[in-house]
Amino acid sequence: MDKKNKIGIGLYLLNLIVFAFLSFIIISNNLLPTNYRIVYFVVMIIIEAVLGYLLFKKAGSKKRKVLLGLLTVMILIGNGAAGYYANQSLAALGKINENQEEEQVGLSLVTLKDSDSNSPEDISEGQIIAPLDQDKESLELYGAKEYKNAKDYMAAVDDLMKGKGEALLINDAYMDLIKEKYPDFEERIKNIDSKEVTVKNKDIKKDVGENEPFTMYISGIDTYGSISTVSRTDVNLLVTVNPKTHKILITTIPRDSYVKIAGGGKNQYDKLTHSGIYGVGSSVATLENLFNTNINYYGRVNFSTLVKLVDLIGGIDVQNDQEFTTNGGQHHFKQGTIHLNGEQALAFARERYNLSDGDMARGRNHEKILKAIIQKGMNPSVLLNYTKVLDIMSDSSETNMPTAKVIELVNNQIKTNSSWNIQGIQLQGSAQSGLPSYAMPGHDLYMFVPDDGSINQIQQNIDSILN
Repeated sequence: MDKKNKIGIGLYLLNLIVFAFLSFIIISNNLLPTNYRIVYFVVMIIIEAVLGYLLFKKAGSKKRKVLLGLLTVMILIGNGAAGYYANQSLAALGKINENQEEEQVGLSLVTLKDSDSNSPEDISEGQIIAPLDQDKESLELYGAKEYKNAKDYMAAVDDLMKGKGEALLINDAYMDLIKEKYPDFEERIKNIDSKEVTVKNKDIKKDVGENEPFTMYISGIDTYGSISTVSRTDVNLLVTVNPKTHKILITTIPRDSYVKIAGGGKNQYDKLTHSGIYGVGSSVATLENLFNTNINYYGRVNFSTLVKLVDLIGGIDVQNDQEFTTNGGQHHFKQGTIHLNGEQALAFARERYNLSDGDMARGRNHEKILKAIIQKGMNPSVLLNYTKVLDIMSDSSETNMPTAKVIELVNNQIKTNSSWNIQGIQLQGSAQSGLPSYAMPGHDLYMFVPDDGSINQIQQNIDSILN
């Protein structure tokens, strides 16, 4: 056997190993629709068999052997690239899924700016104010032995300002709430210690069978960076999907909706956005109770996710109902069909003050953006290249939807290439002030009180998609 033939056979054997590895990944993870897999395996087995026969055949010119070697290299590169692509996709999906297993709670120990204390050791025993009545579970993670208890964060800030303690322990998720009532709070205090603690999340998913309808909660949190940071939920959408009928219902719930907050909210009335500070499980349970429906999965995204995703898919087109300017004149959106890149989509989604009906219009804009992303994302060219989508989402999004379910949905869309009927509905109600807030007692907040008739209509619409 000559040297060139030995190299060709060596490459061929390596190719078989790579092909076997790729086949294992595809089969074990159910990648690609069944008919796609069958065609791929039949074609590849025939090619590998013919190639092997020709390579092991002794007779033949050197030119033919070189050509067979080059063909082997090409197939090897193709299988290797496909294996790498599939492995990266699964790894990214796994990371997105892993993100939901934990939440990061930031804790800060602060004193008044003119205090002589510069570290926890400078604080006298029992002089740390902590609103244990409101946030005991989180604050106890700090590890101090003794606290001066305050009934809530607003009372705790008052106590600090009045000198009823030397320091205040704060769950960072509450910081924006505090600053709403005390705008100069950060100018009046100094941070002498910070800790970030990891809290395990409970598994709250309710799995459904193959091609069975489900509802997913989409939470948009008002932060950049790490998705695991506990924060208020600024965007609240229920996405009800029926893979059999190819129908999707997007339900928009205003952030200021005045509802009973489950979990850490002790089933007390408050803004829906405040449910986020108790974790995503609180938001899910709150909406399940409100609409008397099961929420099977959730997805959590932040500002970083939206910007990167929209840019990756080449921007989106939305129908803008009213002309407006936002971000101090940085972005101007004309009425009619407009094309948005990532930064423009974020500005479009966040604006409410320059819209005629404020947060209600913003909610409709959230629906338009999500609908546009779904429609563009259903394109087979995007689905077949979803590694990049998953990659950018792995650091700034999380979901408890299992990887197998995501693959199932992608496979189904690749197989059918069906168009989807996407409908939208928005929770209606009326604005009120002076209503009590569990998270911010004594503070006069804008509240949106849901209309019972609207709640019932949403329940019916969700049921019509599910059944």
